[in-house]
Amino acid sequence: MKCEIITVGTELLFGEIVNTNASYLAKRLKRLGAEVSRQTSIGDDITRLKNCLRAALERSDLVVTTGGLGGTDDDVTREAVSDLLGLPMQRDPELLDSIKEYFAAKGEDMPESAAKEADVVSGAKVLSNGKGLAPGQYVAVGEKAILLLPGPPAELRDVFENGAERVIGAGGKHIVTEAVNVFGIPESAMNDIIKTVDCGGALVGTYARSGELTAEITVTADSKGEAETSAKEIADRVQEALGEYAYGRNADSLAGEVVRLLKEKKLRVTTAESCTGGLVAKRITDVNGSSAVFEQGVTAYSNDIKRSALSVRGKTLKKYGAVSPQTAADMAAGALFTSKADFALSVTGCAGDDDPNKGIVYVCLYDGRDCFVRKLSLTDPRYTRSRIREIAALHAFDMLRRRLTGLPVVTERWLAEGDSVMPDIKVGPFYVRQKNNGKDAKKGFFPRRYRFDPRRTGGFNWLNLVRVMAFCMAFVVLVVSSAYILNDYMERRRNIKASETAQDMFNDTQKYIEENDPDFIYTGPEDILENFHVLYMQNSDIIGWISIKKNNGAAFIDYPVVQSSDNDHYLRRSFFGDYATGGTIFMDYRCNASIFSKNTVIYGHNMKDNSMFAQLLKYGSASFYNSAPIIDYSTLYEGYKFKIFAAFYTTTDFDYIQVSFSDRKEFLAIVSEAKARSVITTNVDVGVDDTIMTLSTCAYIDGIKDARFVVMGRLLRDGESAGGCWASENPDALDIRQEYVPSGE
Repeated sequence: MKCEIITVGTELLFGEIVNTNASYLAKRLKRLGAEVSRQTSIGDDITRLKNCLRAALERSDLVVTTGGLGGTDDDVTREAVSDLLGLPMQRDPELLDSIKEYFAAKGEDMPESAAKEADVVSGAKVLSNGKGLAPGQYVAVGEKAILLLPGPPAELRDVFENGAERVIGAGGKHIVTEAVNVFGIPESAMNDIIKTVDCGGALVGTYARSGELTAEITVTADSKGEAETSAKEIADRVQEALGEYAYGRNADSLAGEVVRLLKEKKLRVTTAESCTGGLVAKRITDVNGSSAVFEQGVTAYSNDIKRSALSVRGKTLKKYGAVSPQTAADMAAGALFTSKADFALSVTGCAGDDDPNKGIVYVCLYDGRDCFVRKLSLTDPRYTRSRIREIAALHAFDMLRRRLTGLPVVTERWLAEGDSVMPDIKVGPFYVRQKNNGKDAKKGFFPRRYRFDPRRTGGFNWLNLVRVMAFCMAFVVLVVSSAYILNDYMERRRNIKASETAQDMFNDTQKYIEENDPDFIYTGPEDILENFHVLYMQNSDIIGWISIKKNNGAAFIDYPVVQSSDNDHYLRRSFFGDYATGGTIFMDYRCNASIFSKNTVIYGHNMKDNSMFAQLLKYGSASFYNSAPIIDYSTLYEGYKFKIFAAFYTTTDFDYIQVSFSDRKEFLAIVSEAKARSVITTNVDVGVDDTIMTLSTCAYIDGIKDARFVVMGRLLRDGESAGGCWASENPDALDIRQEYVPSGE
C-alpha cells in the first residue's frame, strides 16, 4: 500500500514549528505495511491544497493529512477534501454537543467559529479525539482513502493510535519490527557485519541518530505470531553478530539502558562534568525513575570549582592542565567521595570553536577501585560544539554499560584509537594500577635462570630459587612497612592541614577570605553566624563547632561538627570531602542540630596522633578535669557551654547514645548509670529539666570488644556561672566489665 503524508500549515513552511508529525507517522505507517513514498508540506491555501491532494491520490493508495481541522478561517483541510471529492459537509450534532459541553465546563459560551470543528465530510468515518475538539476523519474513495488528522502532536497521536490504525489495515498481512540498538562502531562497519547474517526475507534498515545506531528488522507474515517469531529470531542473530556493540533491544536510548541496568543491580552513579555542561546528568534524569540510581551531578567549568567542589588537586591542574586524563580521574574520584554512589563518570575536554584543541575530550569511569579513562579525538571540523558534547556523553554511558555487563571497558579498538588505560593515575589517597586489557608488558620479576620451568629435567638450582624468594619476601616486607609508615605520616599531615584550614576559616573568617579568596561571596542562609560563612560554602553539612580549652585558653579539641543522614558518611571523610582515616567530628543523625536534643550525641575517632577525640581519654584523671571542665559548643546561630559531669569507660551494651526519653525516670536512669561508671566524681548536678551532651570515642582495651570512652556534660543553666567545677578520683567507679544495677534493686 503506497502512502503519502501532507502536513498542512503555513507555520511549517516558515520554520516556526518543527514538523515532528511527519516523522511519527512515517514510522507508524511503516509498521502497518504502508510504503511512504512522499512527504509534502503546504500552506493554508485551499486551491493549492486541493491540487496537492489530487496529485497524491493519483500516485498513492492512502493520503494522510495533518492540520487544518480547527475552527479558524485558515483551517481549510475539510473544505479542500469536500470540494475535491464532491462530497458535501455535514454538521454532526453529537460532535457539536460535545464541543458545547467542553466550553460549558470552562464556564464559557461556545464561539461560533468552534462549531466548524463538528463538520464532517459526507460518508467519512469519524475518529474521536481524546486530547482535543476536532476529530479525525477517514474518507474512502473507491480503493483509495484520505485520512484527516489534527495538527497538534498530542491530538494526532491520540487519534491515530486509538482509531486510525484499526481502519487503515495492512493488506491482510501482519508486520512486526524488532530493533537492535548499537553504539561504538561506525554505521558502515555495522552494515558490513549485518551483511554476514542470514536475514531471510526480512527488511533490514540501519539508522543513525544522535551518535547512536539502530538496526531495524521488519518482517511481514500471514499471522502476527509468525511475524513476531521470525523478527525475534533474525534480531537475535543480528545482535549476536554485533556482539559487544549491541547494547539493547527496542531501547529508547543508551542512557535509558544504563539506568535500567543500574536499577536491576541496585547501584547508583554520580557525575562530574566540565565541557558537557551537565549533559550526562540531564540524559540520566530524562529517564523516568532515574531518582533510584542518580544522586547528584556536579558541573565544574572553572578550575576553582574543580578544586572546591570536586577536590581536584591544584598540582594536577598545574602540571597536566584541566583537559587531561589525570584531571578527569581526580574529578571522578572527587564526585565519588562526596556521594554515596557506586560509580562516578567525569568528562573534561575542549568543545569550543575558538579552542585550538577542540575535540580533545577525556571521559573517566571510577568505582573506588578501578579507574578507566577514554580519550576521544573528535577533531573533524564538521563536529559542532553540541555534537562533541553529545558524543562525549554517549561514551560515558558506554563505559558504564560495559562495566555493568562485565564487558571490557577498554577494548583493543579503543586502545588503537588513542584510548587511555592510564597507569598509576593518582586518585584521592590511592594509586589505581591499571592493566593493559589484561596483558602485562613486564618480562617478569625473576631473572630467567631462576624462573621455574617444568620442562627442565635437571640442573635446576633450588638453593638459588630459595635465596631469591627470601630476598623478595624481605624486600616486600620492607616496602610494605615503609609504605605503611609513609602513608601514616602523610595521612597525619593531611588531617592536620585540614583541621588547621577549618580553624582558620572559623576563628578569623575575614582574614582567611582576604588571604585565600578575596572574591569570596557568601550565598548561604542569612541568619547564621559569620564564623560559619566560609565553612558553610565548603560543606553545607556543617551544623556547629566544638571546642574544649584548658583554663589557660589553650584548645586541645577544636573542630567543626557535621551531620549527615546516617552515622557512616563521615567515618572516613574529612570535612572537605577527601578520604581521611580520622574522619570528621559528627553529630548523631537522630539529634536536633539547632536546638539540641535531650541528649545530643557527638562522635569522633580516637586517633594515634592524639587528634579528633583522642584527648577525651585524659578526663580519666581528676586533675585534668580540673584544668578543663567546660565544653564550648556553637550551633550555626548561637554559642553554648556544657559542664562536664561524668567520664567513663563502657561497652555498647550501655545505651548511652539514647537521644530522647519516654519519661523523666528513663532520663535520670541514664544519668545515674553514667555517674556510677564515671572514673571521676564531679560537683556538677543534673536534674530532670536539664539538657546533656555526650561525646563518644573508641577505647582500646585488651579482651573487650566495642569499648568506648564517654564524656558527658550538662548545658549551663540560665544565670549560672561556668566556674566552680571540680572533680576527684572515684575509687568506686563501676568497672567496664561489671553490669550496672540501679540502687534499690
